[in-house]
Amino acid sequence: MASAPARSGVNDLSRLFLTTKSAAQRLGFVYEGEWLADQIEGQGEAVYVNGNVYKGSFKNNQRHGVGEMIFANGAVYDGEWVNGQRATTE
Repeated sequence: MASAPARSGVNDLSRLFLTTKSAAQRLGFVYEGEWLADQIEGQGEAVYVNGNVYKGSFKNNQRHGVGEMIFANGAVYDGEWVNGQRATTE
């Protein structure tokens, strides 16, 4: 997993929008949302290079908590995420 880019002069829980094509290609997504201690953490939105869009909670640079993924094919998953993966119930 790619680490979050350094952001000099940006305080924790600040909004940041990665707009450069090179950043999106390196990370695999463009992110707008909250940060904490140089980690993507809190509420935000990620638009992935494959066309998927995730809106919801992040922890340690991963989807974690409640969020909605709208897949490029139109399918939607709205629910719990754990360490970047959909939570499963058994």
